[in-house]
Amino acid sequence: MTAKAAGPVRRRAQRWFWALLVIAVLGMGVVYKAFGAESSPAVGTAFLLGAVVALAALVQATRIWVALEGPVRLPRWTRWRKSSTTGDGALREGPAGPQRDR
Repeated sequence: MTAKAAGPVRRRAQRWFWALLVIAVLGMGVVYKAFGAESSPAVGTAFLLGAVVALAALVQATRIWVALEGPVRLPRWTRWRKSSTTGDGALREGPAGPQRDR
């Protein structure tokens, strides 16, 4: 999916994004409740499952967000081309401007 996705594909992705955020909030609610409960194997399992669900939902929601909005581009002056010719870390002038060696 590109940053210019339109129509039903974009709407479906937006629905999944918000659904995943709701799932992440519910997972964090389970984790919060597990913190307040007395220790037992069931509480430990609930804590673990809630944390895994929240983390997985947040990762997937982030992937959808990046797919919908596109990656952030750095300003041109902060992008350095790296060369492995020498290891002194010196700046070199090249066709694309200053370059920093590794």
